[in-house]
Amino acid sequence: MVGRARVVSYHLDTPQFVRALFDSRSDEATLLELAACGHIDIYAEGKSWNAVLWLAMNVFQGSWTPAQLGAMKEDLPVNFR
Repeated sequence: MVGRARVVSYHLDTPQFVRALFDSRSDEATLLELAACGHIDIYAEGKSWNAVLWLAMNVFQGSWTPAQLGAMKEDLPVNFR
């Protein structure tokens, strides 16, 4: 029986997740790009997304609608748990 190779997975904590989104030169951003290409899986806790929401709502006030933020979460190659 020929098995499928296991995909490498990484867990990002909240500071790493924020760096992945806002620092394009970080190692975390590289992981995010690899996940977008389907080479790895990334997992993060739901509270990490909540931290990004808080940051977005306080720093970029009025820039995004709730629907746009929801779409952004769905488009990210991250599995939230």
